[in-house]
Amino acid sequence: LKEAIEYYRRQGAPGDQNALRNLLTEIQEAHGGTIPKGILPEVAGGLGVKESFLSEYTVKVVHNTIDTQVFCPTPSNFRKQYGLENKKIVLGVASSWGRRKGIQDFLEMSQHIGPEIKIVLVGLDDEQMNNLPANILGIKKTNSTKSLAEIYTAADVFVNPSREETFGLTTVEAIACGTPAIVYKDTACEEIVHQWGGCVSL
Repeated sequence: LKEAIEYYRRQGAPGDQNALRNLLTEIQEAHGGTIPKGILPEVAGGLGVKESFLSEYTVKVVHNTIDTQVFCPTPSNFRKQYGLENKKIVLGVASSWGRRKGIQDFLEMSQHIGPEIKIVLVGLDDEQMNNLPANILGIKKTNSTKSLAEIYTAADVFVNPSREETFGLTTVEAIACGTPAIVYKDTACEEIVHQWGGCVSL
């Protein structure tokens, strides 16, 4: 790590954004797609942040947040609307779905679940919705946070199969709505479920 920091410092980091980005990408790749939070102080120190003009300012970590007045348990008629009153709902949400977000994992999952389970995916495009198996309900992207909160609340479990999350906003939103989450090990989402509820898949 020290060698990498020194190399990219010579390349102009942290002032040179490309050099800084390359350093962080290298660290991320070395740690399975995530940057352990304990490494960041060492990176900042190694890059001489405290010796720069930034040393005049108080440095404070501001974590990503959600509005828990919006994302909270929100009863609705979602199950009745889609005929899911007697189903167990496995939910996935993304602004857009692709391999990086793990849509293949849901398609594979659909081959191994019984008739009592329905997968619900929010954020699909028209082509994806037209090619879903019968046990996956596709819903287009919504800009309504209230609708999202209702869907999160209606689900029995939320699954985030992405292996490249830097934070996992949807995971936090689901947990805030009272729905446990399942995520992959060695992603940023793992820290979230360890602290707030859910489980980690190997």
